[in-house]
Amino acid sequence: MKINVIDNKVLLNLTVKEEASSIAIIAKNKAIEARNDTLNLKNEVELIKNNVETSEQNVTDLNTQFENNYNEKIDSINNTVNSGIQSIEEISNDNINQINDLKDNIEDSVNQAQSIFNNIETETNNSISQIQSEKNTSITEIQNEKTDSLNELSTELQSGLNQINDLKSETEELRDEAIESNNNTQSLLVNFFDPAIIALNSRINNDSGEVVRKLRFIQNDLDNNDIFNEASLVLSPSSFSNSKLHSVLPQDGTGDFDVSRNGTGTYFDRNGILQVAQPNQPRFNFDPLTGDFKGVLVEPSGVNLITNSKGFDSFTNVLDAPDIIRTDAPFGKFGNIGTELQLKTENGWLNYNFSAVQNTFYTISFYVRNIDATGIRITFASLASSFSPSTTDLPVNNFSNYQHIEEDIYRVWLTTHHIGENGTRSFRFGVGTGFTGGKVVVYGLQLEAGSTPTSYIPTSGSQVTRPADVNTRTNIADLIGQEQGSVFVEFFNITAPNRRVMGISDGTIQNRVIILINSPNTPRAIVTVDGVSQFDRTGASIPEGMNKIVITYKQNDIRFYVNGFLVFNQDSGNVPSCNNMYLGKQETNNINQILTSSIKKATLFKRALTDEEAIKLTTL
Repeated sequence: MKINVIDNKVLLNLTVKEEASSIAIIAKNKAIEARNDTLNLKNEVELIKNNVETSEQNVTDLNTQFENNYNEKIDSINNTVNSGIQSIEEISNDNINQINDLKDNIEDSVNQAQSIFNNIETETNNSISQIQSEKNTSITEIQNEKTDSLNELSTELQSGLNQINDLKSETEELRDEAIESNNNTQSLLVNFFDPAIIALNSRINNDSGEVVRKLRFIQNDLDNNDIFNEASLVLSPSSFSNSKLHSVLPQDGTGDFDVSRNGTGTYFDRNGILQVAQPNQPRFNFDPLTGDFKGVLVEPSGVNLITNSKGFDSFTNVLDAPDIIRTDAPFGKFGNIGTELQLKTENGWLNYNFSAVQNTFYTISFYVRNIDATGIRITFASLASSFSPSTTDLPVNNFSNYQHIEEDIYRVWLTTHHIGENGTRSFRFGVGTGFTGGKVVVYGLQLEAGSTPTSYIPTSGSQVTRPADVNTRTNIADLIGQEQGSVFVEFFNITAPNRRVMGISDGTIQNRVIILINSPNTPRAIVTVDGVSQFDRTGASIPEGMNKIVITYKQNDIRFYVNGFLVFNQDSGNVPSCNNMYLGKQETNNINQILTSSIKKATLFKRALTDEEAIKLTTL
């Protein structure tokens, strides 16, 4: 027998019981063997009986033999059974004794466990009493420390209050000194800044205006050419307020332009972030890559015909079309708003159908960032173009071009002329011919009528219209030279046909002095009096980017200057009477021939500049 103690529990292995069981099984087997012998004897008896019937003479001998054999077997069986019973009784008695011994051992173990439990309970009660005592002591100590801390804090607060009072007194003294210093600073500003800049700053503050370009840049513009000090009106866009675009001159604000755009419009700020201008708010447009100021953005009304510009929800899949992986892909300064596409083969594309009007130009544009694609193909009506987004080797011509937005993001566009009848046309986006697949990220899909892409028009579920930008100043006859004068403009040129840049008129096309751009990129100057043309000349093609133009006029002397050169002079012509000024639009109340670009500076003089002055003013 073995006794094991595991987890304070007693386990008994009763090997004796197992031995008793084995002996009992042996005895049982012997009894079965005896029974089988008995059955065999019975069979022999039957055989003997049969023999008796056949041979009576042997009956007596057989009976004797039977009785003898029978008695012997019976005695043997009885002896075997008695022996087995005696063995079982002996083994059982031994087992009972051993079990009783185990019982005694178990009782001893239980008593030992109870003793251990009693000891643990006593120690636990002692520990609880000790902890309670220590807790009471700690509470007392904490209360004492709390009282001391509160006293110290009260002392510190009082000291701080005294310091605050001292600082208050010092602040009042500094305020008085600041007032005196401000008066001195104002005197310094008068000496450092042009009075027109100081007046503009005051006007901005009084009108709760917003400054977009720092006034020191405007001061630099004035300092770079003294001729501006003689101007009657100088617009060098820097600030706005209440639908007004502030001019530097005249100082009283009578030269500020009225701004009208009955809707929002997008533009890039100085940090290259795409922003949204609220209705009637001028858009100060910057180059997103360099941060250079382009000017006030002036665009015609436009409609984005794609109903969801942020992705390809409104497109249909054709054959092995590109897969849309996700719609929150990183897209530079735009944020996580790009649609990531897996381009596959040349035999599949994303398709967008639209209703085309006969004899109308259409332009598709979008922003793209390449991941690992080798080529993109855009098919627009009957026109197709493939390019590599990694090198932007898009064919640059009258129908396609691109703009570098930031390090690895470009805006790409393609223009087509729909000559046929009104009907359904399509735009397709897929893998470029001769290229393999890859991943790209796309954003800002825009389809619009016109041969030039305009600023991005966001859409979400339906087409959206951006109203035209209208910047005018009326009833300023006293700021316009009526007998002689000069009109100057600096603007950012793009390739687009028949656009007004700047002009003065009486509100009609009968009396006007205007600067416009004919296609392709050809500057033109027109002077009209009472509906009769006095001067109408064009210059050589100008580049994309910043350009400067001046028209000077007086009786029988009209001159046209472009980018530092006298393009044409005429010693005949009358001078019109004008009282309104227009930026980037037709010189009437009609809203057409909009510039589709930015004006950086516009200036009026009430005298005709000399050749030297005009050439210096227009030199790039």
